[in-house]
Amino acid sequence: MSSWIKCKAQRGEVNPEQRIPTRAAAPFNKNSADVILRTADEVDFHLHKAVLMLASSVFEDMFSILQPAVSAAELDFETDLPIVPVTETSKTLDALLRLCYPTADP
Repeated sequence: MSSWIKCKAQRGEVNPEQRIPTRAAAPFNKNSADVILRTADEVDFHLHKAVLMLASSVFEDMFSILQPAVSAAELDFETDLPIVPVTETSKTLDALLRLCYPTADP
């Protein structure tokens, strides 16, 4: 557990039973990302909105519509990137993104 999480847990701000998200493997872990998709099994995919928008009209609509102000709870504490929770598992999202992203053969 990171010292940041431990400190918050000691102050009662974090449920110790709460799972800490892990970062997806390459190529979905880029520091240049501008959005995070967090899966149902707590894996964070660091992605680029432009790539997602080109690959899917759903993402294009999602990111084109004026979004309300993001609260601190909806931002990654290390990167300040917005977190978009999704219901898919990391295995499912990884397979889907490999069809959309410029990667080696899925």
